[in-house]
Amino acid sequence: MASSASSSTIASPATNNSRYDVFISFRGEDTRFSFTDHLYEALVGAGIRTFRDDDSTNSAADLKPEIERAITASRASIVVLSKNYANSTLCLDELVLIMERRKTFYHIVIPVFYHVDPSHVREQENSFSLKVNTDVEGFQMKVERWKAALTEVANLEGKVLTGPETKFIADIVSTIGHKLRLKLVSTPPHLTGMDTRAEAINFWVKDKQDAEVLTICGMAGSGKTTLAKYIYESNLLKFESSSFLEDIGKICEQPYGLCALQEQLLADILEEKKKELDVTRYKSQIENVLQKKRVLIVLDDIDKKEQLEALLGSEKINTESKIIITSRLPTIQTWFMSTYLKCKEHKLELLNEHESLELLSWYAFGSKIPMEGFKELASQAAEYCSGNPLALKLLGSLFVNSKDPRKRNNIDFWISTLNLLERDPDYRIQGILRMSYEYLPFLTYRELFLHIACFFIGEDEDYVVKILEPDYCATAGIPEAFEADSLAKMDNLKLLQLNYVELSGSYDDFPEDLRWLCWHGFQLGTIPSDFFMGNLVAIDMSYSRLQLFEPPMVIKPLKILNFKDSHSLLKICNISRLPNLETLILWNCYSLVHVCDTIEDLKSLSLLNMTGCEHLLKGSNLKFPHSLERIWLKNCNIDFELSDYSILSFQIHSMLQYLHLGNNLFEFLPDYNHLKSLRVLELSFCSRLKRIECLPNTLEELFTTCCELLENISFQSHRFALREFDYEGCINLLEVEGLLKLVPILRIDERDLGHMKWLKDYQDLEVSLIGDYQLTSGRSHHIQMLYEFGITSTFLPNITNPNITHDYISQSSSLSFTIPPSPKTLKGLNITFKYTITEEKHQHNQPIFAKITNTTKGLDLIYNPMVFGKPKFNEVAVWLSYWSMGNLLDIGDKVNVCFIVENGLEVHECGAKLVYANEDDDMENNMEWEESLLGDLSRFKLSTDTYYLCRRDFFKSMEVDGPTPSWFRDSVGYKIDYTEIQGWRKTGRSQKP
Repeated sequence: MASSASSSTIASPATNNSRYDVFISFRGEDTRFSFTDHLYEALVGAGIRTFRDDDSTNSAADLKPEIERAITASRASIVVLSKNYANSTLCLDELVLIMERRKTFYHIVIPVFYHVDPSHVREQENSFSLKVNTDVEGFQMKVERWKAALTEVANLEGKVLTGPETKFIADIVSTIGHKLRLKLVSTPPHLTGMDTRAEAINFWVKDKQDAEVLTICGMAGSGKTTLAKYIYESNLLKFESSSFLEDIGKICEQPYGLCALQEQLLADILEEKKKELDVTRYKSQIENVLQKKRVLIVLDDIDKKEQLEALLGSEKINTESKIIITSRLPTIQTWFMSTYLKCKEHKLELLNEHESLELLSWYAFGSKIPMEGFKELASQAAEYCSGNPLALKLLGSLFVNSKDPRKRNNIDFWISTLNLLERDPDYRIQGILRMSYEYLPFLTYRELFLHIACFFIGEDEDYVVKILEPDYCATAGIPEAFEADSLAKMDNLKLLQLNYVELSGSYDDFPEDLRWLCWHGFQLGTIPSDFFMGNLVAIDMSYSRLQLFEPPMVIKPLKILNFKDSHSLLKICNISRLPNLETLILWNCYSLVHVCDTIEDLKSLSLLNMTGCEHLLKGSNLKFPHSLERIWLKNCNIDFELSDYSILSFQIHSMLQYLHLGNNLFEFLPDYNHLKSLRVLELSFCSRLKRIECLPNTLEELFTTCCELLENISFQSHRFALREFDYEGCINLLEVEGLLKLVPILRIDERDLGHMKWLKDYQDLEVSLIGDYQLTSGRSHHIQMLYEFGITSTFLPNITNPNITHDYISQSSSLSFTIPPSPKTLKGLNITFKYTITEEKHQHNQPIFAKITNTTKGLDLIYNPMVFGKPKFNEVAVWLSYWSMGNLLDIGDKVNVCFIVENGLEVHECGAKLVYANEDDDMENNMEWEESLLGDLSRFKLSTDTYYLCRRDFFKSMEVDGPTPSWFRDSVGYKIDYTEIQGWRKTGRSQKP
């Protein structure tokens, strides 16, 4: 079979005119009851309306009309390309229709290569080889369409199965949600009474004159978050951006929790990552965005006014924005009395008698009405819950999850359970919570739950699993144990938390089977010799008073050792007694001066955090084990001379993936081209850093925030794979080799300017630059020269100079000419463009596109400079550029030059001049990069002979369901599928799998 679904689940309210969000195309015999089934459940669970064909018995002819309707009714398709996919003509016909929808409508397509090689799909090899049946008329044309569709889908950015399928599926769900602009909040199933409760709030969302803020207050479990999620999912596509921040109160209890929430909020509403130092800087950025953008934000479970101020700021916001806040407090109205925000309170109604019975029935019987003979008992049970949705769900689930299956539908069992609740009418809801714990199916799960409830609330799940797996089957048990929400006396304690407890006497009585010891503020200066630690898997002695750590014995099981903020710790000795240690955290142990050399022998150590150990590495010969994958050396006061950089060379660390060297004092770094596994390099706030040389091409994320002296960055070669690159505050950055070069003219030698050397006369003039804010913020306003793609350009005031001449000129935004005969060698074109800003409100970052078309050769070059000049209102600015493209022009070629600008910019004239060899001696020497007009621009090539020379993702500014944005349509013409620029990076198109 091919695709997915005659039966579909609508897991959230409709958000647009499409019936489905996603259509799954798949080969039934390969994946119907395995991968595709799991993918479908994950999509539905994330609130994504998904179509999947569940009928494996009907013929292709019967299914085809229904499947075609489903494809046209979906916003996106996931194509699961498995071994036998191409053996099905129905699958191939589906694929042809899907790819046609992609070209003519905004239909998103994500190929999933499930145990197949993308090149086999692209080239129709192995199981994807197609044979022509010459006996069937027209069959050859069909095969050609199938081949074209297979090639096209294989060339899209897709997902290739590697690692665990669960993580792979989660990545697919996240990707499709992002592409659909869905914020994936999980709405519970069996929503009851939601439409009536949402009606008034939906009316408030639409009313632009009403208050910007709506608060929903009430007790835990009363449905505040569920209602907020429902409203959010119903309305998010009506706003420019949206964000749902859940469990704010709980997250703020964690270190840097509030900063993490601010970062997430900015990432959602700006649709890009921002990195800052503290709450105040984040708050300022949030205020700036909220004044401009029309956003929908949900702040769930706020319990302090400070949280509100940090997340919304104290300034006015766009009056068309809507903010929903939930809180367990009785009211938070007074928080808004001294702010610019208007706030109204929504009185939350608990479920009525009929709704309570329906919700309990869903969880007890699997339908909206009680099983025959249980209606009276179910009504009594619903009454005990007082309309609280959480209590209704737990009580209903309690009967289903009974340890004895025979009792699940047993009337006597129901009566007995309800009698228990009858005895304590004032504590019925608490009683329900306790019983839900008692009915966990296995003793091991109940013990696991109690350990987690007492010790690990809010901890990382992988961390918890590693500690509890040997005794409690935590991998399987954690999802089960967390179904309940109560606490009782512990049995068989193997975990011990003694935070800030001071003990006296012998340590002989400590349990020998202890697995986890958390003792924040441990009061002793050393570990007692009679303290048995032989079975510990994790030790957390953060904030301890330890001065010397020396293990009293060999501890083979120990994997995690944490001394965070142990400010008195001076020495760590005999660490080789921990042969299987995987994680060592010495964060802010700023008195530490010695770690024994045997740390080099820890063959399993993969994570080492020495952040803030400012005395440890000074003049040290410390050698790190070769097994390290992640290292934090932030704020370690590293200021060695170049000859002493051996500690930073990481010569034997071939597995190193993450390296944090931020906030140190070195001026240079060793070459890291040997670190082929390195994916993330963090160098932010290295205030003396001047250059970074020979980075590995495999690096994916580079952060150099506020490296104010940094001038040059280079890679092993000009082709690199950066996906994240933060250089905000690098106000002196001149060149990222192979990417860009932006240099004040006063720092350029006259000889290097070639035929534009006359610009030296204007080097002291100033022009404000906009565009890439990270590149322009805080930068000198002196006239700069920009080099990228083999194009040299600068922005000037409206000067008059005899060197600004044209062979061809137009008073409009375009001109055409034919390359004339000449005995000289044509080197390129000078292109000039004059413009003004005509609307003050548009004095921000309008895109400017220059397009040169060689109509004779069918070649288009579309260029968007990373920065451009911002003249004052109604003043004229000049863009002067040189395109080194003589190799692309021949005598007789017809050339068209045009400029595309948004409303608010007015073009005064444009001109072109042919530049020959004797006029340009050294200009090309500044741009000897591989990706230039003289080199390989394949990563910037669209599906036709069009080169999209841009370093940013303008797709974020488009409306997903709207028409083709006019600026892009005019720029590339209707022959190009504009969705090709989706996810565009500084390094061009995302690489194919």
